[in-house]
Amino acid sequence: MVLLAEDGATTYGSFSSNRVLTPLHAEFQTLLWAMKSSIQLDHLVMTFETDCLQLVHLIEEDEEDNWLSLLHYKKTQI
Repeated sequence: MVLLAEDGATTYGSFSSNRVLTPLHAEFQTLLWAMKSSIQLDHLVMTFETDCLQLVHLIEEDEEDNWLSLLHYKKTQI
């Protein structure tokens, strides 16, 4: 994770976990971690970028039924 503040300050962070079912779960878990970390660092306006198109498509999806593989994370982690 790389946080770029408006004042030019840069913060770096990393996250790892051995308990994921798939690479998609790892991407989603890491995105949630980055969001939580940003809030804990008092960043109130954020933009997130990823190279995982599958995750982007899921996030942009309106129908929760299409989130079946990630529903557990969505309900318990956010």
